[in-house]
Amino acid sequence: MIDFNTTFRSRASFESFAAQSPQGFSVEEAFARLDRKPALPARTTDELLADWLTALDDHGVSHAVSLASRDEDIPLLAEVAQKSEGRLIPFAPFDPSTEGAIERAEHLLAATGFRGLVLDPARDGYLISEDRLADVFETIATHDGIVFMRSGVPNLALERAFGLPIKFDPNAANPLHLLVAAHRHPDLQFVIPNFGSGFFRELLLVGAECPNLRIDSSSPYGWMTAQNSPLSLVEVFESMLSVFGADRVLFGTGSDDPRSGWNHQALTLQREALGACGTTPEECDRLLGGNALQLLGLPVPRRRAVAHPS
Repeated sequence: MIDFNTTFRSRASFESFAAQSPQGFSVEEAFARLDRKPALPARTTDELLADWLTALDDHGVSHAVSLASRDEDIPLLAEVAQKSEGRLIPFAPFDPSTEGAIERAEHLLAATGFRGLVLDPARDGYLISEDRLADVFETIATHDGIVFMRSGVPNLALERAFGLPIKFDPNAANPLHLLVAAHRHPDLQFVIPNFGSGFFRELLLVGAECPNLRIDSSSPYGWMTAQNSPLSLVEVFESMLSVFGADRVLFGTGSDDPRSGWNHQALTLQREALGACGTTPEECDRLLGGNALQLLGLPVPRRRAVAHPS
């Protein structure tokens, strides 16, 4: 099993939030304002690695895509991923609209060992369809990088807890803008997480047109009740599979706090929904790991030989 959506946070990222807090909230004060209180991450890379590997091992997860939550997490994630011997696959936050973006993409993908770049157009203030980004995307494709694009309404709980101003452009969060980039760069692989986080219909439209787009199945699922007609998870999977097929769906949980454990509930809910959709065991195997193996170019796990009883 491969989890294509876990978030890597270090103490440095929380300390960065605290340094920017207009009210001067400390990390501890901000955590007290959260409904779901995370555990403070370990201090050392060895401890961070141990926490993540323990969480994955407890649930039989062979690999996890690890998304650095902020720039401050990048150096630590690079070190932790290297020490994980390939089990944690690092993706870095990346703004393709900034000066020097091509050089930064080359550094992250070629020199630092990151497999993908996480784009957040709505927070960083650009449209992924803009012509000026074409050369950056060509560079990412040259290094076989994967573009992980956030869309829809984000989880802003941490920003609110620290009293930070909210910066978010809902127009840029629409996955329809991906149509241009995906058509222009057919060899570049794109992934949109969380079923589009409220832009599910738009995501299905893009998926029908762009074979180089995949979706990951992680989501807090709250967006489903905000549709014109509330959706069930079974209905979401049925629509998703009818458009994307079983080969372009990647299993994800959104786990972000290894000290509190891996998000097993997401696996349970998704397995139940897939069963209700009538997916075959072979399709479930692809959804829960096979598709990610292929996309990431990971070796197929060797199956243990079992002796026949005499």
